[in-house]
Parts: sequence; structure tokens; C-alpha cells
Amino acid sequence: MMLTTTPTMLLTILIFWILGGQLDGAGSVKDAEILSDLISSRFAISPLLFLVPAMVVAMVIWRFDAIIALFAAMIVGALVAIVFQAALVRDLSGVDEAYWQQSYRVLNNLIA
Repeated sequence: MMLTTTPTMLLTILIFWILGGQLDGAGSVKDAEILSDLISSRFAISPLLFLVPAMVVAMVIWRFDAIIALFAAMIVGALVAIVFQAALVRDLSGVDEAYWQQSYRVLNNLIA
């Protein structure tokens, strides 16, 4: 494992070091506030949305098979998206149909 992990880590550190050297670091609090406002206006932010990653962590701790854990996370994540991100699902569908049809169209495109 060290044979593959060490070169990968070194290459990643090198890439981030090069990319980080190109930044001037002149970001401002106002830029962060603008970005935060844009995210809040577009997405529904809720602590309940942490249930999906918490479910995946719990399934890993309880030693579920990886395929089962990822499939369950995909299904639960899709249902959570339909419930909590209704406006985003409606925008992503690009059609004027019933909401369940919009949801099906978007989720089918995302999963497939």
C-alpha cells in the first residue's frame, strides 16, 4: 500500500503547492459574504441534510458492504434532494411537467 500511496501523496502535495503559489491571497470578507449569499439563495441549507453522510458513516462503522452503503446513500440522497431541494430539481429538469415527473427526469439523468 505504501508503494502506491506515497507517490500519490507526493504528487498531490506538489500540485497543490504549485497551484497555491499562483494565488495572491487577496480575498476579502465581502467576497465570502457574496458567495455565501449566492449559495443560500440557490440551495436549501438545513442540518437535516447531514443525515445522509451520517447514514453512510454509520453503515461503514457497522461494516456494510461498500456497494450496499453507496447504493443506499444514492437512493436516500435522491429522496432528500426531492424533498429539500425542490426549486433546484425544478430548475434542473428544464420542463414544465408535474413535480414527480420533473424529479424522475432529473434523478434519472443524475444516476444514469
